[in-house]
Amino acid sequence: MHSAMSSLLTIFLLVLYCIFYRQDFAFYVMIRSLPGGYILCVMFTCIRSFFQPRLKHVTDDSEISFRIWFCDIDNYGHMNNASYNLYCDYGRYNLAVRLFGWRWFGKGYCVVSASNIQYMRPLKLFQKMTIRTRIVAANGKNVWFRQSMECNGKVHAVAMMKMVFLNAKFQSVVGKESLSEFLGEEEVNKDWKGDIYAAPHYEALGERYMTLNDGILDSLEAEYKDKGEKMQVHSSRAKKE
Repeated sequence: MHSAMSSLLTIFLLVLYCIFYRQDFAFYVMIRSLPGGYILCVMFTCIRSFFQPRLKHVTDDSEISFRIWFCDIDNYGHMNNASYNLYCDYGRYNLAVRLFGWRWFGKGYCVVSASNIQYMRPLKLFQKMTIRTRIVAANGKNVWFRQSMECNGKVHAVAMMKMVFLNAKFQSVVGKESLSEFLGEEEVNKDWKGDIYAAPHYEALGERYMTLNDGILDSLEAEYKDKGEKMQVHSSRAKKE
């Protein structure tokens, strides 16, 4: 009994140490390799984010740092492409907690509808990177997050994530309505035109990505049709809201 209590106390103190002193490194040592590691990592990221300063506006940048670990690299010695999406998840949780607090837990969800990542420079073992996340555009139910991976004053990769907000019943809702629920209508209405929003320099981005994403699906659907194969490509929801 005494041994078990000592172990739990040690783990608790180690968690506190990771949260306040070595967030970027011990994060992996403790959690990534455990069963259910992804969920534990999300929980740990949310706890870390809670102790960071709150964001004041829906378009503020959130920043959170990590260090590249053995489970991130591939046979080429740099971070594997798949790991970028994983860290983007953590970055969006960081933004959500710092922007909404705990109010959004169990009341709303945000799922990836489409993603695009550009890789400019490799990230290597033990490098410390910062993920900068920001909401840059919205059009109806589609909300775009820009996420950049930065290290030593250079952008190593940038991701554009098209997200869809869901309510507690997992039904898609207009992005502005979901943001207003947690931030208040006065805050959200400042820079919006109806249910459309674009940060400076991102005015045409939403429409371009919608056209690109729909074009990819249309081309694939036509390809299956030419082959005589019956395959449902588009979702049951309308392509444009």
